[in-house]
Amino acid sequence: MEAVNQPQKLEKFFDENFTRFDLENVNIFFCRPDGVLLYRKQTLTDSLSENSIGALLGGVWQAAQALASFLPQSSLPEIFRLSFDTSSQGIYILPVRWKKKDYYLAIIFHNEDNPGAIKLRLREFSNKLTEYLEKEAVDSSRTKGEDGFLFRNITDEEMNKLFAFAGKL
Repeated sequence: MEAVNQPQKLEKFFDENFTRFDLENVNIFFCRPDGVLLYRKQTLTDSLSENSIGALLGGVWQAAQALASFLPQSSLPEIFRLSFDTSSQGIYILPVRWKKKDYYLAIIFHNEDNPGAIKLRLREFSNKLTEYLEKEAVDSSRTKGEDGFLFRNITDEEMNKLFAFAGKL
């Protein structure tokens, strides 16, 4: 099973890898393209609704993408990021591309001396998260047989025994 579909695995990854950045005045969110939150860690306030923050993150990213479509196309693809901040507080959103979809990794920070360092840490973490998701996808495919099935070499007799109860209903 993929990490995104297993919240406890994703939470463990975040707790093990993001907490080492020692950030206190931040809220961290990771959400699907449809705005469903997959992970959140709030240290600033609990007043943010889970549904609201996910929908807002997805909406603001989609709006930014629509505006970016007016920019001239370059030959080199760039990874866009969205930043709305002052010198001590703000919001920073990064896309995490996985399985041809953009997931969103966001941080809301307050009372920070060096917002540039926070953004750098989030970009580093985003790279680790992408590597983790790719590794989890590979690891989960290895649990299946080479042909993509969970079981290999199952006989007709074994199948008959497995479904023998159906005729007794």
